[in-house]
Amino acid sequence: MQEIPVWFWMLVIGGLSAMLGYILYYVALLMKESMLTMKEVRFLIVDFSDVMDNMKSTMEKLEDTVNVVNTTVKMVSTSIITPITAVTSFFSGIKDFVTGLAQEESEDED
Repeated sequence: MQEIPVWFWMLVIGGLSAMLGYILYYVALLMKESMLTMKEVRFLIVDFSDVMDNMKSTMEKLEDTVNVVNTTVKMVSTSIITPITAVTSFFSGIKDFVTGLAQEESEDED
């Protein structure tokens, strides 16, 4: 009874080996799942890169369109609105002159 039987040590070592194998099995499953996830992430990054390239070209086209519209508005302002403003101020000056004359005539009649 002073000596521990051999079969006891075989069970202890076998149990520890089974536990180690179980842990290594789950580590291998984790690594496999990580590898598959990384493959999916790579595809997503490539797709995202394509989307960003398309977005960049769209933004460049939009910027060109905005520049054209800005130039058009400046040209309209210069060629149409500025002369109309000048003519309006000319007629406004004539109106003020005529109104001033009419007030002088009404003051002379009083």
